[in-house]
Amino acid sequence: MSLFDISPWIVKKKDGTKKQVFPQTSIKGVIGLEKELTSIKAVVENLTGKKFDKNYQNNFLTKKDLEDYVTTNQLTQSTTNSKAYADSIVATLKESLPTFNQQLLDTDDLNNFKKNGTYYRKYSDTILKNAPTNDTDSKVGTLIVLNSGNGQTDITQIFITTVDNSKVYIRGLSGVPATWSEWRILSDPKELSK
Repeated sequence: MSLFDISPWIVKKKDGTKKQVFPQTSIKGVIGLEKELTSIKAVVENLTGKKFDKNYQNNFLTKKDLEDYVTTNQLTQSTTNSKAYADSIVATLKESLPTFNQQLLDTDDLNNFKKNGTYYRKYSDTILKNAPTNDTDSKVGTLIVLNSGNGQTDITQIFITTVDNSKVYIRGLSGVPATWSEWRILSDPKELSK
């Protein structure tokens, strides 16, 4: 018998009957295989709830066992994965689509508006934080945000007032670290009429 031969031995018992046994081995590969088979057996028993016994016939999984495992475990996992994938697509779309006609509230800070889109301001006595001016011009109007797609920098904001014949202000966010420029007036109807 060679060193790697682990074929079964036939042994005579005291009562004269014969018994098939496997030799004990100290070969690392075989010991590792035995441990791996034992762990696989434990996993299958855990998943199926079916205990494996010494009776060879009782250790087969039935078609029903496999169907139950596939429908309850894999289908649940597949559904979970599909939902997570769909949610990630929706989140990506929401981030990439511009915002249209979102209302600016008294508590808003214009420095926080970096997503492409249009935002409107209903008349309020409160002037928004980081608005173009500290007078009535900034109390009502429309903010347009143009993001180059770079994320948190290279952003242009345009604020169009709807008080006193619509003035147009502009500023940008750029640099490292990113900073907002001062608001500049682009058009003032009073200046144009002179």
